[in-house]
Amino acid sequence: MPDSLQTVINMARMIRIHIVTGGILAYSLGALLAILGGSSLDLTSATIGYLIIFLADLSTHYSNDYFDFAMNPSDERNKTFGGSLVLADHPELRAASRLIAIALIILSISIASFSLSFHLIPPS
Repeated sequence: MPDSLQTVINMARMIRIHIVTGGILAYSLGALLAILGGSSLDLTSATIGYLIIFLADLSTHYSNDYFDFAMNPSDERNKTFGGSLVLADHPELRAASRLIAIALIILSISIASFSLSFHLIPPS
């Protein structure tokens, strides 16, 4: 397998799908409770809102691995909510992990700011 493809696979392994799934469920429950409370469903606002949360959530996956690098020995593989331990096996990806975390949080904040400025999502 080419090194660049293996790098992409390793970077993708830092995403914990069970945490992303929990975020989707929590966000959906919040939207459902708002609807049950009398709000109308605006699919555009809900989608943009979830995109903002999703990008911020992904940022935490990469920053968690980056900051926990020294704390995660490569033989601790049984943590449900801990880091992916990819960086323990591939420390050369640490800088990329940090860059991705920063880029994702900046993108999340930018979309939120743009959306609120142009009233694509209503302020709470």
